[in-house]
Amino acid sequence: MYNNVGGDCKKKMPVSPMSRDRAKAARKVPRAYLRADERRERFLAVAADLVGKRGWGALGMLPLATAAGVSRQLVYEHFANTSDLLIAVTHHLFEGARAATSRIMAATADDMGSVIRRAYEIYIDLPRAQRRALRSLAGDSEPDSPEVGRVRHLMREEILGLWVPFVRRQTNLAEPAARALAWMFLTGAWGLTDLVEDGALSTAEAEDLLITAFAGAITAMGRSGRRGERRRRISRSAPRRPRRNPSAG
Repeated sequence: MYNNVGGDCKKKMPVSPMSRDRAKAARKVPRAYLRADERRERFLAVAADLVGKRGWGALGMLPLATAAGVSRQLVYEHFANTSDLLIAVTHHLFEGARAATSRIMAATADDMGSVIRRAYEIYIDLPRAQRRALRSLAGDSEPDSPEVGRVRHLMREEILGLWVPFVRRQTNLAEPAARALAWMFLTGAWGLTDLVEDGALSTAEAEDLLITAFAGAITAMGRSGRRGERRRRISRSAPRRPRRNPSAG
């Protein structure tokens, strides 16, 4: 058989069936089938990697779809919107550490030093990118947006939900003061990790510093809180003097 192109007669070379099959396979590589839960986990892993490399501000439906090599519609089948995606990624990254810390507090609540040491070990054993993602979100160092702001609030409340009851048991402080003290030491612990990463401190030295500072502050604040509570009890139980009427006699 001949093709007449530009007046020249050229013989058309036959194509074998095997060559045709290889060409078709090269044009279309089928995507591996994943169950819905498997695909969601894959999306979360890709999103976590995106956050670790570029920060929380880079995470969104389209950037995730691009990084995962899928359509944006497929991402929307697993996450309703950007806020839903951000919340799912924070749980994917930190739920294991939160649950482990909660178990430690339940098992050794009366041993303050053990709680602090083991909780810090859980944090420092996280991958470096994961620690930085936690600090950047909870510490307000990410670009402000309504979605990031909502997730930051939820993250802080989950962290404080663990630590405020622990601080209150140790100090008898009122809720606002206990929240402030817990957050101060949490951010201090995160800062100490920078020195551990730089080699200026060992993990054990950082833990000892945390325990000493935390124990000293909790002991001092606990005495203050107990004195304040005693004063309030005395004030409530003391008989009140009748008010004098200025217009009388």
